[in-house]
Amino acid sequence: LVFFSAEVGRRGSRGWMRCAAGAASAVAGIAAGESAAGATRWRLVDIGTLGGPGSYGAAVSDAGFVAGCSDVMPSGVHAFIWRGGTIRDLGTGGGPATGNSCALAVNGTGTVAGRSSTGELVIWSGSSVVGLGVHGDIGGMNDAGVVVGGYLDGTTRHAYLFRDGTLTDLGPLATGGATRPHRAAAPVQPR
Repeated sequence: LVFFSAEVGRRGSRGWMRCAAGAASAVAGIAAGESAAGATRWRLVDIGTLGGPGSYGAAVSDAGFVAGCSDVMPSGVHAFIWRGGTIRDLGTGGGPATGNSCALAVNGTGTVAGRSSTGELVIWSGSSVVGLGVHGDIGGMNDAGVVVGGYLDGTTRHAYLFRDGTLTDLGPLATGGATRPHRAAAPVQPR
Protein backbone atom coordinates (compact mmCIF):
# COMPACT_ATOMS: atom_id res chain seq x y z
CA LEU A 1 0.00 0.00 0.00
CA VAL A 2 1.26 3.43 -0.89
CA PHE A 3 -0.31 6.70 0.23
CA PHE A 4 0.53 10.40 0.08
CA SER A 5 1.24 12.40 3.18
CA ALA A 6 0.97 16.16 2.94
CA GLU A 7 2.63 18.89 4.94
CA VAL A 8 0.83 22.19 4.47
CA GLY A 9 2.03 25.73 5.25
CA ARG A 10 5.18 27.15 6.80
CA ARG A 11 4.93 25.42 10.14
CA GLY A 12 4.30 21.99 8.60
CA SER A 13 0.88 21.21 10.06
CA ARG A 14 -0.04 17.73 8.87
CA GLY A 15 -2.97 16.38 6.95
CA TRP A 16 -3.20 12.80 5.65
CA MET A 17 -4.86 11.57 2.51
CA ARG A 18 -5.38 8.17 0.95
CA CYS A 19 -3.55 7.58 -2.29
CA ALA A 20 -6.67 6.82 -4.30
CA ALA A 21 -8.35 10.07 -3.27
CA GLY A 22 -5.22 12.18 -3.17
CA ALA A 23 -3.18 11.20 -6.22
CA ALA A 24 -4.89 13.57 -8.63
CA SER A 25 -4.82 16.44 -6.13
CA ALA A 26 -1.15 15.81 -5.34
CA VAL A 27 -0.16 15.85 -8.98
CA ALA A 28 -2.27 18.96 -9.63
CA GLY A 29 -0.78 20.76 -6.60
CA ILE A 30 2.78 19.88 -7.55
CA ALA A 31 2.23 20.76 -11.20
CA ALA A 32 0.63 24.09 -10.27
CA GLY A 33 3.76 25.08 -8.28
CA GLU A 34 1.93 26.57 -5.29
CA SER A 35 3.45 29.60 -3.53
CA ALA A 36 6.12 28.96 -0.88
CA ALA A 37 4.02 30.42 1.98
CA GLY A 38 1.09 28.05 1.44
CA ALA A 39 2.96 25.27 -0.34
CA THR A 40 1.91 21.68 -0.05
CA ARG A 41 4.79 19.21 -0.07
CA TRP A 42 3.81 15.64 -0.93
CA ARG A 43 5.68 12.54 0.10
CA LEU A 44 4.85 9.05 -1.15
CA VAL A 45 4.90 6.46 1.66
CA ASP A 46 5.05 2.69 1.07
CA ILE A 47 3.74 1.04 4.23
CA GLY A 48 4.32 -2.54 3.06
CA THR A 49 2.29 -5.65 3.87
CA LEU A 50 1.99 -8.33 6.53
CA GLY A 51 4.01 -10.73 4.39
CA GLY A 52 1.52 -11.28 1.60
CA PRO A 53 1.48 -9.74 -1.87
CA GLY A 54 -0.73 -6.73 -1.14
CA SER A 55 -2.46 -4.44 1.31
CA TYR A 56 -5.34 -1.96 1.26
CA GLY A 57 -5.66 1.21 3.35
CA ALA A 58 -9.23 1.86 4.40
CA ALA A 59 -8.73 4.82 6.75
CA VAL A 60 -6.15 7.44 7.68
CA SER A 61 -6.26 9.57 10.85
CA ASP A 62 -5.08 13.15 11.28
CA ALA A 63 -2.41 11.78 13.65
CA GLY A 64 -0.88 9.67 10.86
CA PHE A 65 -2.31 6.25 11.65
CA VAL A 66 -3.30 4.12 8.64
CA ALA A 67 -5.67 1.16 9.06
CA GLY A 68 -6.77 -1.45 6.58
CA CYS A 69 -6.34 -5.05 5.40
CA SER A 70 -3.25 -6.92 4.29
CA ASP A 71 -2.65 -10.30 2.72
CA VAL A 72 -0.88 -12.74 5.02
CA MET A 73 1.03 -15.89 4.16
CA PRO A 74 0.23 -18.57 3.23
CA SER A 75 -3.28 -17.18 2.64
CA GLY A 76 -5.85 -14.91 4.19
CA VAL A 77 -6.28 -11.27 5.09
CA HIS A 78 -5.71 -9.55 8.46
CA ALA A 79 -6.55 -6.12 9.77
CA PHE A 80 -3.56 -3.85 10.36
CA ILE A 81 -2.57 -0.50 11.79
CA TRP A 82 0.47 1.45 10.60
CA ARG A 83 2.23 4.52 11.92
CA GLY A 84 5.70 5.96 11.56
CA GLY A 85 7.17 3.09 9.59
CA THR A 86 5.72 0.21 11.62
CA ILE A 87 2.87 -2.02 10.45
CA ARG A 88 1.17 -4.14 13.13
CA ASP A 89 -0.99 -7.22 12.50
CA LEU A 90 -4.27 -6.93 14.43
CA GLY A 91 -5.11 -10.58 13.80
CA THR A 92 -8.60 -11.81 13.06
CA GLY A 93 -10.44 -9.85 15.74
CA GLY A 94 -11.16 -12.81 17.97
CA GLY A 95 -12.47 -15.06 15.21
CA PRO A 96 -10.90 -18.18 13.72
CA ALA A 97 -7.17 -17.85 13.05
CA THR A 98 -7.72 -18.87 9.43
CA GLY A 99 -10.39 -16.23 8.79
CA ASN A 100 -10.19 -12.79 7.22
CA SER A 101 -10.49 -9.50 9.09
CA CYS A 102 -10.26 -5.87 8.00
CA ALA A 103 -9.77 -2.53 9.76
CA LEU A 104 -12.21 0.07 8.41
CA ALA A 105 -11.70 3.14 10.63
CA VAL A 106 -8.95 4.57 12.84
CA ASN A 107 -8.87 7.58 15.13
CA GLY A 108 -6.10 9.87 16.34
CA THR A 109 -5.35 7.71 19.38
CA GLY A 110 -4.75 4.58 17.30
CA THR A 111 -8.03 2.86 18.19
CA VAL A 112 -9.26 0.83 15.21
CA ALA A 113 -12.76 -0.33 14.23
CA GLY A 114 -13.45 -3.03 11.68
CA ARG A 115 -14.75 -6.49 10.92
CA SER A 116 -13.54 -9.71 12.54
CA SER A 117 -13.18 -13.03 10.75
CA THR A 118 -16.66 -14.01 12.00
CA GLY A 119 -18.16 -10.87 10.39
CA GLU A 120 -18.85 -9.25 13.77
CA LEU A 121 -17.88 -5.60 14.05
CA VAL A 122 -15.05 -5.07 16.54
CA ILE A 123 -12.86 -2.39 18.07
CA TRP A 124 -9.14 -2.97 18.56
CA SER A 125 -7.61 -0.83 21.30
CA GLY A 126 -4.04 -1.70 22.20
CA SER A 127 -4.03 -5.47 22.70
CA SER A 128 -7.76 -5.76 23.50
CA VAL A 129 -10.61 -6.54 21.12
CA VAL A 130 -14.22 -5.60 21.92
CA GLY A 131 -17.10 -7.01 19.88
CA LEU A 132 -20.04 -4.75 19.03
CA GLY A 133 -22.44 -7.71 18.86
CA VAL A 134 -23.63 -7.02 15.30
CA HIS A 135 -22.56 -7.71 11.72
CA GLY A 136 -22.60 -4.66 9.48
CA ASP A 137 -20.63 -1.61 8.40
CA ILE A 138 -18.44 0.95 10.10
CA GLY A 139 -19.45 4.47 9.07
CA GLY A 140 -16.92 6.40 11.14
CA MET A 141 -15.16 6.78 14.47
CA ASN A 142 -14.04 9.84 16.41
CA ASP A 143 -11.09 10.40 18.75
CA ALA A 144 -13.29 9.60 21.77
CA GLY A 145 -13.82 6.09 20.36
CA VAL A 146 -17.47 6.60 19.41
CA VAL A 147 -18.30 4.41 16.40
CA VAL A 148 -21.28 4.80 14.06
CA GLY A 149 -22.46 2.64 11.22
CA GLY A 150 -25.20 0.33 10.05
CA TYR A 151 -26.30 -3.27 10.52
CA LEU A 152 -29.00 -5.53 9.15
CA ASP A 153 -31.87 -6.52 11.47
CA GLY A 154 -33.83 -9.08 9.47
CA THR A 155 -34.44 -7.26 6.19
CA THR A 156 -34.18 -3.73 7.62
CA ARG A 157 -30.91 -1.82 7.81
CA HIS A 158 -30.49 0.10 11.08
CA ALA A 159 -28.09 2.84 12.09
CA TYR A 160 -26.17 2.40 15.33
CA LEU A 161 -23.94 4.31 17.70
CA PHE A 162 -21.42 2.45 19.89
CA ARG A 163 -20.08 4.33 22.92
CA ASP A 164 -18.49 3.16 26.16
CA GLY A 165 -19.30 -0.50 25.52
CA THR A 166 -22.96 0.06 24.62
CA LEU A 167 -24.54 -0.28 21.18
CA THR A 168 -27.51 2.07 20.68
CA ASP A 169 -29.88 1.35 17.80
CA LEU A 170 -30.66 4.65 16.07
CA GLY A 171 -33.53 3.16 14.10
CA PRO A 172 -34.14 2.08 10.52
CA LEU A 173 -32.22 3.88 7.81
CA ALA A 174 -34.20 5.65 5.14
CA THR A 175 -33.29 4.80 1.59
CA GLY A 176 -31.80 7.42 -0.68
CA GLY A 177 -33.64 6.09 -3.70
CA ALA A 178 -33.11 2.98 -5.77
CA THR A 179 -29.60 3.96 -6.82
CA ARG A 180 -28.27 5.27 -3.49
CA PRO A 181 -29.56 3.47 -0.40
CA HIS A 182 -28.10 4.70 2.90
CA ARG A 183 -25.92 1.91 4.32
CA ALA A 184 -24.76 3.37 7.65
CA ALA A 185 -24.65 6.36 9.95
CA ALA A 186 -21.60 8.49 9.07
CA PRO A 187 -19.61 10.53 9.94
CA VAL A 188 -19.36 11.11 13.68
CA GLN A 189 -18.50 14.44 15.30
CA PRO A 190 -15.00 14.83 16.80
CA ARG A 191 -16.17 14.81 20.43
